[in-house]
Amino acid sequence: MRNIRKIFVRAAAVLVFLFVLESTVRFLYEPYNTYSILSTEEYEELKGTLDTLFVGSSHSYFAFDPQLFDERMGTNSFNLASGAQPLFMSYQLVREGIEINPIKNVVLGISFSSLLKNEDDNSVLGGYDRLITLRGKIRTLLEDTDDNRRLHELFYSTRVDNWFDFSAVAENVRHKLSDTYREEVLAMDDNEYGYRGYWYSENVFNGQRNTDENRGYNVWDESKVKDINLEYLIKIMASICGS
Repeated sequence: MRNIRKIFVRAAAVLVFLFVLESTVRFLYEPYNTYSILSTEEYEELKGTLDTLFVGSSHSYFAFDPQLFDERMGTNSFNLASGAQPLFMSYQLVREGIEINPIKNVVLGISFSSLLKNEDDNSVLGGYDRLITLRGKIRTLLEDTDDNRRLHELFYSTRVDNWFDFSAVAENVRHKLSDTYREEVLAMDDNEYGYRGYWYSENVFNGQRNTDENRGYNVWDESKVKDINLEYLIKIMASICGS
């Protein structure tokens, strides 16, 4: 019994050490102007009050302005969409959102590519970083089928490739410790983050880009629909109906 207790204490100590280490690495190396930092802070502050969520790919990411939507619809909303967000991550975000908020409405923005494409690491990580509860993150880790990507989700240090760029580290620390950190980021000339997860852009759509990728993923072909994407689309609808 005493040996088991020692093993438990040591395992707990290792976990605490890893948590502190990873938190420190993320604080030092995650760029201070990464929009997800501000978005996550806002989402945590509003936890328990939201009744409407926007999820999905950039179609939702750039399209739905929560402030304008709330003014006209009388809702309290947040935009959790992210670039090329796979339905797997949309489902995880909806599930977590329903658990921590009195959700009444979910707006899911999908495109042909949402149903035709496989998940890629960056799009999954972009959605994973928008989760705010330990339960939601652990559940996503367990359900993700890619072991290498799971490592990147769990350990931010595996995403760092500029370990010796100490000037960037100093810049990050200086901004993040500033009392006006949020105001400084929002005032930057190249800032595109609005509020409540909304990312705005002044780009104008001038017609579909004629590339091999777009020809392959933006033309409907039922035979190319991935079963796993349909599965998560159904799960999203089931989560909403059951909330």
